[in-house]
Amino acid sequence: MKKRCMAAALSLCLLLSFATSAFAAGIMPLWNTTDKCDPNLVVSSTTAYCSLTVIANSGDAIDATLTLQQENARGSYINVKRWAGLSGTGSLSFSDDHPITAGGTYRLKAEVKVVGSFGDTKVFRRRLAAEEVSYEEKIVEVNGYSFDIIEKVNNDDCTVVRTYENPNFSSKEANVNDVDKAKALLIALGMDEENLDLWSDQSILDVANGESITVNDAYYKVNNYDNSSTKVPEDVAITESTLLNEKQLKDFITKSTANGIEPYGSDIYEDSYIRVYHVASYQGNAQYFFGTDSLWLTMPKDRYSDSLGSCAQRTTFTPKTNSGSHSYDMTTVFDGEVETRKVSSTNFITSGFANSSGWAGAAGVFKLPTDAKDTEGNSIKYTNFRAHYEYKGKMQEEDTPNQNFNSNGTYLHAVKDITVSPNITISNYWSGCIGLSISSVNDVKPYSVLLDEHYTGK
Repeated sequence: MKKRCMAAALSLCLLLSFATSAFAAGIMPLWNTTDKCDPNLVVSSTTAYCSLTVIANSGDAIDATLTLQQENARGSYINVKRWAGLSGTGSLSFSDDHPITAGGTYRLKAEVKVVGSFGDTKVFRRRLAAEEVSYEEKIVEVNGYSFDIIEKVNNDDCTVVRTYENPNFSSKEANVNDVDKAKALLIALGMDEENLDLWSDQSILDVANGESITVNDAYYKVNNYDNSSTKVPEDVAITESTLLNEKQLKDFITKSTANGIEPYGSDIYEDSYIRVYHVASYQGNAQYFFGTDSLWLTMPKDRYSDSLGSCAQRTTFTPKTNSGSHSYDMTTVFDGEVETRKVSSTNFITSGFANSSGWAGAAGVFKLPTDAKDTEGNSIKYTNFRAHYEYKGKMQEEDTPNQNFNSNGTYLHAVKDITVSPNITISNYWSGCIGLSISSVNDVKPYSVLLDEHYTGK
């Protein structure tokens, strides 16, 4: 039986304040809880995409009912579709779509009961208003190659999900063996061309030859003084960060040459921009490739030990498949001469895998370079810090069809120095976030990108 990793990509929940916040979308929580209970509803033309993710303690019994409702002429809501009897142990992930009438007003109602191992019970009732997205199937041409790409843009959430279904997956003879063509496909899916220089040729070919490839892409504007963040559209992030980089570089050269020109004020260093995207590619035989990439479009004020990685529910980590690399541009100024060169490295402070509460994955920790003067009197500025990290995993229950699960790409940014040697853990603070271990939720800020995957089985 054919196996597919089909992203119901419209149900993308980024975690906490850096995520697609359910509260911002209109969820009305009836109480506070440390468990995660996230319904999600996205309406595109005549289709409603509905999903539910519940994270509880390992061993907790979860029962849920999800109901799609439409507003009638009197302003009340009537049931359109009901999914009852949803269940799981420790976690629950469900997604489905349903045809609707264009122009109608819809909401999603979730009723969830979680029973702990000691019989303690929590009941969740939440209602979620729909988010509008644009859905487009288009032919994307890159470097002379053409690809059919499905693109879903959530303007409310400022996320873009691109999917490619491989028509030649069942025919190994038709696999892409040309690295240039494989790289063109990944660029058509929105990946950054310079970030792909951090990938091995084999990884590029592995992803390109997957049955289904999905990439979720997001940009964040970060306030360097209070470390708050806001998701912004790509064009806004590119335009504003380009302008800031130009001003910051001019300010850096001015201060380095001390030529009497008044430098810019500190306001040009108030904001930073980071891009994070996560890819999941089904490789066949219940195996997946997971990767996460990042790019600081403008460098952050705090530069300590950060991490990048991916993890997924209901999967295992395949040993010796995790790897990564990072690069940056280094600009030096000496006696008025300016020189910029690229520096790449595969070295990490620590790198490894972790598993917790039904999640498994891998991540690497690296040090962000700090602007300074070297021993020879050169002033040094670092820009365009890029990172990539990948691994392969396998379904725990590969013979069980129709499993929904989440995969998550996470960049953890430290806002204070972590003096101890960091370890790789899956966070207790943010479900599904993998990276350097921390002692306090205030030590780091997460930038996460979540995909909703579907495994149909053998």
